[in-house]
Amino acid sequence: MWGAVGGLALAGLAVLAAGRLGLLHHPPPPGSRPPAWVPPLPPADRPLVLLAAGTSLTARGDWVEQLGRALQACRGGPVQVERVARVGASSRWGQPALAARLARPPAPHLVLIEFTVNDAALLRWVTLGESRRRVTGMVEAARAAGALPVLVVMGVVHGRERWERPGLPAYRALYGEIARKTGAMLVDTLPPWQALSPGALARAVPDGSHPTPEAMATLLVPRLDEALRPIVCPSGPGMDRSVAPGPEEQGAQHRDRLGRLATGQAHAGLQPAPGPHDRQQ
Repeated sequence: MWGAVGGLALAGLAVLAAGRLGLLHHPPPPGSRPPAWVPPLPPADRPLVLLAAGTSLTARGDWVEQLGRALQACRGGPVQVERVARVGASSRWGQPALAARLARPPAPHLVLIEFTVNDAALLRWVTLGESRRRVTGMVEAARAAGALPVLVVMGVVHGRERWERPGLPAYRALYGEIARKTGAMLVDTLPPWQALSPGALARAVPDGSHPTPEAMATLLVPRLDEALRPIVCPSGPGMDRSVAPGPEEQGAQHRDRLGRLATGQAHAGLQPAPGPHDRQQ
């Protein structure tokens, strides 16, 4: 009984707080946008440095390494991956942390930025205005360092985690606004997650906010790989399709993984989801 009462109380407080902050409107998803400008990238015989900045969605698991391997296979040269990420981090932490990393070598060529899911959390008290200012600052800092800034909309939450983020759609839409104004690249990774049934989503994100490693490999990595491949990888008959599947092959693999995920077959033997003591993003 108390659990139900507590849930209703939390929902009421979330709605009241969101109303005071002007977050109750629900703008449409931002969609993806190509960059207005792409900096020079290194030749295939020199490392391409990919830096991922974000929350525990970036700090945990090995999806960053998986993305690096996919891009390395298609570009035919080394891809070095790094992270500037922390459990519970918002853009308030991310902006100075990214600035500190950009101040030292090696300079990254791509900088992925994802903080929507924690900037939207009421307990972080990051307003839309502050999030706009800090994320724009990260985009400008990445560009000043010679890198391509890539805003990544990610983080599908449900249950209590969703109630704690009543303004999440507004923070997601903010990345679209920043991309339009700055020319940064924008990758909306949400559609494959939103296509899942409630049961499949519960299996993919068992604690309400942290996807399983298999779900990240199945739903996130192909989306980012597909978006970045035209920028990072060479095209033409010289590409080795035996190690870098083309769009048709990749799409077939993705549909197969999505089908296994929907039936729960893809999660056998995976690591358990984070426990109650580790609920922060």
